[in-house]
Amino acid sequence: MSIEEDDFSTNPRSTLFLRKFLANEEFKDQFFKRLENLLQNQLNYSASKPFYQKIIAEIGSEINNQINRFSIPLEYNSWLENITLTSEFLNERACILQKQVEKRFDKKLMIDDCSSIKKIDITDLIIYPNPNNGVFTFSFNSTSTEAGILLITNSLGQLIDTKGHIITSGINQVFFNQNNLPNGIIFLTILTNNQVFRAKMIKNN
Repeated sequence: MSIEEDDFSTNPRSTLFLRKFLANEEFKDQFFKRLENLLQNQLNYSASKPFYQKIIAEIGSEINNQINRFSIPLEYNSWLENITLTSEFLNERACILQKQVEKRFDKKLMIDDCSSIKKIDITDLIIYPNPNNGVFTFSFNSTSTEAGILLITNSLGQLIDTKGHIITSGINQVFFNQNNLPNGIIFLTILTNNQVFRAKMIKNN
């Protein structure tokens, strides 16, 4: 391989060492076997997802403190958008690498489900009664079963409460008894593995 070749998106000099090794067919074969195994197991989304969701649950409650102290991020919803992009990357990482390897090295890695990555779709988001006094039911319809996180934020995007929730295929109904919610506009957000869904209600006494 030539250092001038631009098959890699990074600076050619930074990948020169790997390029030299990949010129050896035995090393190349073992390298891609190992990569295939990693993508099927440790780097598979089903293996990464529990760690991702644990991180969200643990640091989500600290985001408001970050906003108040450093103004980074500017608001909670900005953080939600960014972690959704991270989730999308984790979900599609193996299949993206599979395509890159096939394109650049004419090597087909066997990765499960790359041809049929499906995103969960949540529709018919309803909060009732609305307005309410903090006691309400959140109803929605899901196309599949997926672990998710429910977030309650105010009109400024500040987090009030969060909890994990198993979203089931079909109609979901989640009961809340949140008398301590501030009066005004309240947003309920469903965070799944690769999407954000949001509904709005009004809290009053």
